[in-house]
This record gives sequence, C-alpha cells and structure tokens, in this order.
Amino acid sequence: MRLALVFVIIIHGLIHLLGFVKAFDIVPVDQLTQPVSKPIGLLWLAVLILWLLVAAGLLLQRDWWWMLAIPVACLSQFLIILQWNDAKFGTALNILILIAAMVALANWKFYASYLNDTAEILIPAQADPDDLITENDLQTLPEPVKKYLTYIGAVHTSKLRNVKILFDGEMRGMGQDWFPFQSEQYNTFDTPNRLFFITSRMKGMKVPGYHTFRDGTAKMTIKLFGIYPIVHHEGREMDIAETVTILNDMCILAPAALVYAPIRWETIDSLTVRATFTHKGITVSARLLFNAEGQLINFISEDRYDISGKKPIRYTWSTPMSHYKQMHSIKVPTYGEAVWHYPDGAFVYGKFYLREISYNANRS
Repeated sequence: MRLALVFVIIIHGLIHLLGFVKAFDIVPVDQLTQPVSKPIGLLWLAVLILWLLVAAGLLLQRDWWWMLAIPVACLSQFLIILQWNDAKFGTALNILILIAAMVALANWKFYASYLNDTAEILIPAQADPDDLITENDLQTLPEPVKKYLTYIGAVHTSKLRNVKILFDGEMRGMGQDWFPFQSEQYNTFDTPNRLFFITSRMKGMKVPGYHTFRDGTAKMTIKLFGIYPIVHHEGREMDIAETVTILNDMCILAPAALVYAPIRWETIDSLTVRATFTHKGITVSARLLFNAEGQLINFISEDRYDISGKKPIRYTWSTPMSHYKQMHSIKVPTYGEAVWHYPDGAFVYGKFYLREISYNANRS
C-alpha cells in the first residue's frame, strides 16, 4: 500500500509540470485550455517539487511526510480550482492523499500518547551511577538466581531504575497466519510501570496497539490505522495478566531489578525456583527454570489470563528463551516465545527477536 501511494503521489506531482510548461510556452499543452500566468506556472512547478519530496519521505518511511503532504495537497487543490475545467479530476487524488495523511496523523497522535506517558514515568526513574549492585546484594537470593545474576554480569552494574526494549517479531491468533510486528517499551522498577507500543501489519494494513501498566492498572487498546479501536481490554483480569508480564520482564530482560524487587523466593531444586511478586494488592507467581550454565531458559506462570476469547480464562503461560548475547554489559536472551498451554496442547502465539535494549536510559 505504501509503494502504491508513493506511485500515486509521483504521478500526481508530475501532472503539475503541465501548468509550468503551459505558463512558459515550452511546448504546446492541449490538456490545459485556459491561460496560465508565469507566477502561477512557477507555483505549479513548486508543487511538483514538493510532491516529490512527499513521495521521498513516504518511501523512506519518514514521519514528516504527512506533515508536508497536508499543506501541499491544499496548495495543489488551489491550483486545480484555478484551472477547474481542465484539472478538476486531480481533486480525487488530492482527497486520496489527504486521507492517507490523516491516517498517518492519527497513528502519530496514538504513538505520541505513548511518548508523553514515557516522559512522565521516567522523570522519577533516573539512576545514580554510583549506586552499584555488589556481591553482598545477592546473598539473600536463591542459589540458581545468584548464579543467573552472576552469569549475566549484573554485579558492579548500576542499580536498575528503568529499561528500554525494542523487539521485532511475529504474532498470530488461533487459526490465523503469522503477522510481523515491531515494538518499543519502557519499564520502570522503583515504581513498577510498563508502557508497550506495538505496530503490526495485518493484510497490508498498519495496526498499532498500546499496552499500559501504571499504578497497578492495565489497559490495552489496538486501533486500525491508529483511528478506530478494534480491541480494548481493561479490568481485574487484565491487571493480573500485566502484573505477570511485569514479573516476566524483570526476570528475563531486566534481571538486575530482581535484587531489590519485592519478590518472595522458594527454591524447588538446583535448577528451579518459584518467584512470587506482589504489587497493588495483586500477587502472582512463576516457576523459573535455569540450565547448568546459569541461563534462565523458561518462565512458567499459572496466573495469567488469556483475553483473546469472549471472556478471560486463566491458562498456563510460558516464555521459553534462548540465544543469550551481551548487550550493554549484560547478557540477555535475544530470542523468546510466548506460549499458551491450552487443554488440547501448547500454542505459540508470539516470537520475539530482541533488537535493542538499554538500561537506565533517558527517553529518546
């Protein structure tokens, strides 16, 4: 769809060249029967150049393309009105481009709400570079967790206040095909917050979604083209589900936060522990499975609700992970899956490829 729109904009822009050619009598232009003055002819040429800039911005997926497209469409329409009898059919193309630009504006405003929320949660979540995690801080933790934190390199790093995470991946619903997505999220830990913005493409359409978890309250909204809400969830089950996700993020992507988190630990065996996390009156737990090297390889919880059906149902949920890689002095798994364990078998509904992660980051 994007490439088709780029093609339309280029063709629409090139048509404006006729007004310039007519004004300066470069070659005969039979399509325009009305006279065109030279100043107006220069304006036709300027609009052509601007349309090509719009097309380039859209082709390169720059956010500013729609900001330029809206005034250029208005200027183009002004010229069409001056030559209405000959150029009125260009109105349809201006309307088409304006609709696309307004959709892009809606997407931008939806994303801007995420950026505004991010700025709010990061203000009190700045890190003190001299506040380091030491070996002594690990002493009260179960042996598998201590080994894990030592393996990833958490000792001598700054106390974790926040994390920014970028994913590429694929998701699907039951009985549906995989669709690609990209996501960006910020988590804070002194006060647990999680802001997760996802942009997916389904059947060629851009479908952004925004998950928020603030002050123990979770909401999820997915909008078609960033305009029309097609999914919205909130309520007690959603709060519980996202509390599990907060615990999951800490264990897998921000394990240094486990040192100070309000978690009750239970050792099951030499490679398995249970983590029980309480926040805002909600208590959730998960089994953490480690390998002999010290890597966390799975997170299994019985407390998360599947909200994809007509009503929320609690099923076993797991996130097996692998492919550890050092990123910004910490080793983290760069591939993970999200799995529902339904009565008739396991269903992988998400594949996550870690693109970038940064700790104690300012908003960027």
